[in-house]
Amino acid sequence: MSEAPILICFDGSDEAKHAIEQAGAILAGGRAIVLNTWELLTVPVGGYGLDQFAAGIPVQEVETATRDRAEKLAADGAELARAAGFEAEPAVAEGPPAAAIVDTANERGAKLIVIGSRGYGGLKGSMMGSVSNQVVHHAPCPVLVVKAAD
Repeated sequence: MSEAPILICFDGSDEAKHAIEQAGAILAGGRAIVLNTWELLTVPVGGYGLDQFAAGIPVQEVETATRDRAEKLAADGAELARAAGFEAEPAVAEGPPAAAIVDTANERGAKLIVIGSRGYGGLKGSMMGSVSNQVVHHAPCPVLVVKAAD
C-alpha cells in the first residue's frame, strides 16, 4: 500500500501559495494531492433557474468553464507543491469548499490537510464564514492551518 497523502487546499490566492511554501518547509515533502474546489451556484433569474440560462449563457458552458478553471488552478498548485518538494498531483472536487475538502480527505485517506487562512476575524470572519475553521472542526485527520504572511 502506498503512503497516505497530504491534502493541500489551493484556491490560487497568495495565502494558498504561502501555505504550500510553509508546508514544504515544515513537512519536507512527501506525497500530496493539491485540491481546488468548485461550485455552480443556482439562483432564480426572471422566473427561470440557472438550470435554464445564466445571463444568456447556457448553464453547461458556465459549468464547463468553472470546472476548467478549477482544474487549471489545481494544476498550478501542484506545480508549486512540486517546487516545494512534494510529489504532487492535482485534483478537483465539486461542492461547497469545506464539505468538498473534508469529503476528499475521507475518500483519499489523507493523513493531513494543509490549508491557508486569510486571517479574517471578528465580524467579517463570522459573516463570511471560515473554510479553514469548518475544515478544522469536521476533518477526519489533523489540519495544518497556515496563517497569512505578514
